[in-house]
Amino acid sequence: MRNKRRLEMRIIILIITLFWIASTPVSAQVNGYEEDIEGIPVIHVWGTDYEMGYALGYLDGDRFAYIIEDIIIPSWGVENWDEQRTCFTTYFTVPPRADEMVDGMIAGIGDRPDSILYSASLGRDYDDLDLHVGHSLTDITAVMFGETGRACTSLSAWDAATVSDPELQGAPLLARNLDSSYHPLLAEMHAVITMSPDSGNQVVLFGHPMELDCSTAMNEYGISVTRNAAYHDYISFYEPAFMPIGYAALMGLMEDDFDGSGTNDLEDLLTALTFWNRAPSKNLHVAAPRSLGYLNEPAVVIEINNDSGYVFRTAIDDTVLGPEHMAATNHFRLLYPPNSCNRYDMLSDSISVDPDMTIDRFWDFMGYCDIPGWYTYLTVLFLPES
Repeated sequence: MRNKRRLEMRIIILIITLFWIASTPVSAQVNGYEEDIEGIPVIHVWGTDYEMGYALGYLDGDRFAYIIEDIIIPSWGVENWDEQRTCFTTYFTVPPRADEMVDGMIAGIGDRPDSILYSASLGRDYDDLDLHVGHSLTDITAVMFGETGRACTSLSAWDAATVSDPELQGAPLLARNLDSSYHPLLAEMHAVITMSPDSGNQVVLFGHPMELDCSTAMNEYGISVTRNAAYHDYISFYEPAFMPIGYAALMGLMEDDFDGSGTNDLEDLLTALTFWNRAPSKNLHVAAPRSLGYLNEPAVVIEINNDSGYVFRTAIDDTVLGPEHMAATNHFRLLYPPNSCNRYDMLSDSISVDPDMTIDRFWDFMGYCDIPGWYTYLTVLFLPES
């Protein structure tokens, strides 16, 4: 519990003081630097999209290459990796900003003193496509294999549900467990990336090193996103080209006013996540300050897949948890009839007995939501109004 409390404070501090250090680059050519906070690398980058990508590749390319070379390719096999590259070029597109960042990453990896651009497994240098595939594995596997493993849990509460907590005082809080099948090497590869682009909003990403697959993130306005796998990975519409869901989330957070409404609010993120064709089936739990919410709600769950489209689920739709609480695991509740889920049942049973939520209780709930046989390698609490 003490370690989790420290992680919470790190997140709060990172959001409040985001990018105050953006004046001390590693060198004249690298717009970024890395620090270690209690064993977690925190990589700060700024500038153009290419410059931010270059800094990520230069500072963090060794760990990302290690994940691909020593974990992913040995697990999947070189032939399967090549098939995923083919799948990506056949069915997917990427936003120009992500393309610029990945161009920079490749250049930054190549310019490192240890020059780790060459892959012994692949027998060639890494290229842009390898990085796009690495950032989009859940999207690609949805197209190639259909149903995949299910994990991750998220929970939010606000107003009367959090008013008793002396720090929240009614403000919203979004908690998130990022789960994956256990791999002893991957479980140790955490990273936090803070990005301060010349154009658009500042963003902080939580996940793996050099990872643009935006599954857990917040921007400078407190707009936050978490992403859970969901059932019903049916692919009916292959056109237009798929947009990787992580890139869509990143654009929704980073772009200045994505929906053109004149305001940076939760609807920018909702629009980005539903704007393009998508392959995977997901529950995306998003949150914002109450003043920037959607239809007066600071938290929304987007139930989304390729076959049936999407719905926005708000607290009023959830008669189980009651008002001012939202939870998402791996089943839909509106797009399809819900599957049975022990984690959702545990949360709803406990909240129905006592709806008051505190920061400590959020931490406890996330601990109770561990999945046997899976590994929770990241638990994050977002306080959008802090």
